[in-house]
Amino acid sequence: ENIYQQANKYWNGTGVEKNEVEAVRLYRQAADQGHAASQSMVGFAYDLGRGGIAKNDAEALRWYRLSANQRYAHGQYLLGTMYQNGQAVTKDLAEARRWFQLSANQGNENGKKALERLETASAAPAPEAPSAESLFQQANDVWNGTGVPKNEAEAVRLYRRAADQGHAPSQALLGLAYDLGRGIGQSYAEALKWYRR
Repeated sequence: ENIYQQANKYWNGTGVEKNEVEAVRLYRQAADQGHAASQSMVGFAYDLGRGGIAKNDAEALRWYRLSANQRYAHGQYLLGTMYQNGQAVTKDLAEARRWFQLSANQGNENGKKALERLETASAAPAPEAPSAESLFQQANDVWNGTGVPKNEAEAVRLYRRAADQGHAPSQALLGLAYDLGRGIGQSYAEALKWYRR
């Protein structure tokens, strides 16, 4: 605990000159003695690549897990973020939720907020995919620069999305883009394919 307090002073520059390298050295010393808060800070240093060590997600995960398994609330929250973001592990929102919940149960504010964000995100309905007709209208505006900056490559991308939904006018204009080599590399074979469709 004393080593951890000393490390915090160096990490934050409280009463001493800020020195993250020295802070991480002390955190690691305390972490090696099984100090959970220090383990989470060593993980944090690896997570961000600070304190003179290179960013290393696998090492961050290892230290967060050691801390979380000792029921350290902030370590549980940090481990949850690894699962939420798929950092060094397969993305797993159920596992992220479990760690956020354990952290929140101990009153950790970060854990509570992360849990709320996760719940809100899962409750929100998936946005509806735009219709082929609306994609076609957007593509026309972008192609001609009507009310938006002209961008033929973006227009071609939108025409293709509508064309893939079987929208005949978009298929024709995608063919034309290939025919003229505008917004995409010229290809008479591709032009012919889209004109045929």
